[in-house]
Amino acid sequence: MTWGAYAVTVVLAVVSRLPAANAAEVPLEARLTELTNMFGKRMAVLEAEGNTRYAALTNRYERQLQAILKQKQQNGDLDAVLTINTELEQLAAGKPGVDPGRFLNDSKDIRDAASNLMVSARDGEAAGAKQVVDFATNFTASLLKMQVELTKRGDIEGGIKVRNTIKALEARESLQHARKKLSAFEEESALAAARGQKQKRHDDLVAGRLGPFTLKPSPKGKKTPPALKFAVAWDRLQKTDCDYALFEFFENQPPENILAQVADKPDAERIRYLLYLIFNKLAVTSASEQLKLFRPEDLLDTMRATFWPEELYPPRADGSYQWTACASYLTTNTAFNIFQIGFDKQNGNVIKHIYTYRSVPVPATGFSNVPASSHLSRHASRW
Repeated sequence: MTWGAYAVTVVLAVVSRLPAANAAEVPLEARLTELTNMFGKRMAVLEAEGNTRYAALTNRYERQLQAILKQKQQNGDLDAVLTINTELEQLAAGKPGVDPGRFLNDSKDIRDAASNLMVSARDGEAAGAKQVVDFATNFTASLLKMQVELTKRGDIEGGIKVRNTIKALEARESLQHARKKLSAFEEESALAAARGQKQKRHDDLVAGRLGPFTLKPSPKGKKTPPALKFAVAWDRLQKTDCDYALFEFFENQPPENILAQVADKPDAERIRYLLYLIFNKLAVTSASEQLKLFRPEDLLDTMRATFWPEELYPPRADGSYQWTACASYLTTNTAFNIFQIGFDKQNGNVIKHIYTYRSVPVPATGFSNVPASSHLSRHASRW
């Protein structure tokens, strides 16, 4: 039985023992005390299980270090021996470090052992925190049902006592700590997923999987893709950037006709369409003029999420405007497919300039110390 199911079973058992409204008064305080004690015991068990799991990880880490120590000692590697002995002393004192970065200058086997401990410990903590939060959530949800039942029977005072018990359980330090841990792990996972998506888009752009497309006649004996309907094409545009039928559809549709049909669509969708035109060189000038009608922040958000994920420098003042530039992808010394905008933050927050460049050299010190508006135009290759 899971902890959540156990919590529901225990609390519903207490609820089922509540008397009818006309029965003698029930010692509710005693039952709530029983539940509170049960809650505390289960939380202690979960904490002890987490400690046991972590102890098993550190024991395995210690065995790995001992094996590496033996090898390094046989090889006469004094620095490695001293490093490992220090780490073993920390383990013996109950203070293991889990940051492999401190072994940056040491051999790969030492770094790998520390890295494995860090990943396993983090995953174990996340799983343990989720167990605690799930158990507490189910437990207090069952208590809430008890509160509702008492209120329905007219026992308002009893309902208040149950509510106060719920508040006391929710305020426990161990539960608050688990909730914070779980929230931090979930946020870290979301950021990692976002970084992964950005990296995939970067890889796709470098590999040419996201266009621009080169028009070629259909291979002999093969039919061209069927023409798309507008609604299908628009929906597909919001989901993918690499689709030849989509490219063929928008290539043959005047932008003003498309924009007239999507006037009621969200700004992000219309911006994505205009950026699609620019990225695939279908209507660079007219699309750039249309983009000036949108808020700079909205344009930048969509740029970074689609064809220009690499920010060369964040918006910063240069003259009377704020300037920023993004690239489709970067190599060691060159940024490719640049999109630069200048906007007037002081007077209406409107976009004034949009420039596109094929490539630009990356300065040795990056773009942080060069004029935001002029560096690209002096050194970049135009489309």
